[in-house]
Amino acid sequence: MTTSSEGNKRLVTIRRGLAGTGTDGTTTTTTGAYNETEDDTQTEDDPPVAQVELHQIRSSKISIKGMPQIKLKDWLGGRGTVHKFTEAGTTYEWRKSFHGLSHKRELFSANDDKTRLAWAEKVGTTSETGKPHEPGMPPMPANPGTATLTVSRRAQPIIEMVIVSFLLVDRESREQ
Repeated sequence: MTTSSEGNKRLVTIRRGLAGTGTDGTTTTTTGAYNETEDDTQTEDDPPVAQVELHQIRSSKISIKGMPQIKLKDWLGGRGTVHKFTEAGTTYEWRKSFHGLSHKRELFSANDDKTRLAWAEKVGTTSETGKPHEPGMPPMPANPGTATLTVSRRAQPIIEMVIVSFLLVDRESREQ
């Protein structure tokens, strides 16, 4: 993922990378990466997975896999605790939940709201002394928490959109 500025907008380009697959069939990824196969590699000539124009006043726009731009809010709707996107005729939603010091985002299909397809977990920030960040305390940005994104085998057909949508949802939550 790369970010550049052009006038009053920021351009974010998301390209493929490499990641590892766990023995339980999940792919653990880092920001902007996914598990590639030998015949599914991306070259510099290929369009990026997504390119986003982030505007402060006008609507932000997204282009997915070289397709024409659309308003970001038309592709990834919602704010706060639930964000939805549609891929191949199925609607998916990222839900935010809190479990103690852990902050989670979980992806579900509208057809099956009980089975997680992907989940991202961020363990709360720590203070300069190494003590966990307690709820109700002001954030301690000196030592940010650790975040992971795990994608189940069931989400592999849409893994690119899972990662793109997660990156955009996470960006929004960090800017609030």
